[in-house]
Amino acid sequence: MAARAWLQAGAAVICALVAAASARASVAVHIAADPPANDVVISQDQYDTGSVTWKYTANRNDVGQSFLPAADFTLDRVTVLAAGFGSGTMGAPFTLRVYRFTGAGSLSVAEEVSAQSGTMPSAGYTNGVNFYVTFDIADLALEGGKPYGFLLGFDDTSAGRLLVLTTSSPDSPYAGGNCFQSLNGGAFTAGDADLAFYLQQPGPEPATLGLLAAGLLGALALRRRR
Repeated sequence: MAARAWLQAGAAVICALVAAASARASVAVHIAADPPANDVVISQDQYDTGSVTWKYTANRNDVGQSFLPAADFTLDRVTVLAAGFGSGTMGAPFTLRVYRFTGAGSLSVAEEVSAQSGTMPSAGYTNGVNFYVTFDIADLALEGGKPYGFLLGFDDTSAGRLLVLTTSSPDSPYAGGNCFQSLNGGAFTAGDADLAFYLQQPGPEPATLGLLAAGLLGALALRRRR
């Protein structure tokens, strides 16, 4: 009976976790004053006065960064460092795409791994002060030793729809990739710098810990009834 109770409690926890994951259908975006501190797998945190503008005003310019994982990992969050914004960015719909490229140093697409959409926050931006923008995506399993890249693109145009992203220009300190752009939906072109970026794997979330604790307490309660 004890084993059965433990199995029932475990099944309940798993079902709750699956339901919570399914409920997150779109990309959640968070703005913070400080960079991510936990669960960072790949990062490039050097930057100076260089920048590149992700925008869709009169022209569309999608911006991304290629990267090369040393080992398999699950991508859960993408963070970039911004230095300015336009009023059209607030509440703007966007898509974050992840590609796998044909080889290291190449921007030839082997496959589009994921395309996830969301809406930019309507507050929290500050011009003149750098801020970190984190895109919390549905988890992606990526393979070590294979080159990937993420690309940020606004879905429609509006006046002032732009976000200025910091770069390491004129240097490229990250050996695993480069910043790249796509102008008006055209071919990818690599720059001579890197975005300031952070890629994170999943960490224990408060809701997850609470569900696990509830499951354990329920199992203990069933066991005591015996």
